[in-house]
Amino acid sequence: MKIWAHKYLLSPPGGILLVMTFWWLLPLFIRDVFRFPIYLYVTSFNLYFLMFAQTSIMSFAANLLNIKLSYWGKIGYWIKYIISCSLYSVNIFLSLFVIDFFHFRIRGVIEFFGTDPEGSIVLYFIPTVPFYWLIGFLLCFLLTLYRLYRKIANPDEQT
Repeated sequence: MKIWAHKYLLSPPGGILLVMTFWWLLPLFIRDVFRFPIYLYVTSFNLYFLMFAQTSIMSFAANLLNIKLSYWGKIGYWIKYIISCSLYSVNIFLSLFVIDFFHFRIRGVIEFFGTDPEGSIVLYFIPTVPFYWLIGFLLCFLLTLYRLYRKIANPDEQT
C-alpha cells in the first residue's frame, strides 16, 4: 500500500499539489472540527470531503500522466513551477465550480455552517492562487540568479 500511495499520490507533480492544497485546507478543517460538531453539521463538512476527494483525484491524474510520459525528471524548474501552479489554480477553481454545483443545483448536499456561501472556506483559497504564483516566480528567479552567479564566479565548474 505504501508503494502504491507514494507512486500514484505522493510523488511529484501530484504530491506537490497535495501539499499546496492541504497546507491551507487541513488547518481550516481542524479549526471547524473544534468549532462545530461533525454529527450536527455533516452537510457543512461535505465541503471539506469534496475538496479532499477532488484534490486526491487531481493528484492521482497528474501522477498517472507523469508515469505515462515520464516528463517530471526531464524538465527544468521553471516548467515545474508553471505546471505546479497551474495544477493548483485548476484545482481551486474546479473546487469552486464543484461546490457551487452541489450547493445550488442539488440542495442539501452542502451547507455552510448555517451561513451563506460568502462565508465558505473555499473563498479563502482564491488569494492563495496569486500567492503561489508570486512565491514560485520569486524562488525560480532567485535560483536563476544564483546559478548565473555561480557560472560567472566559477567559469571552470559545470552546473
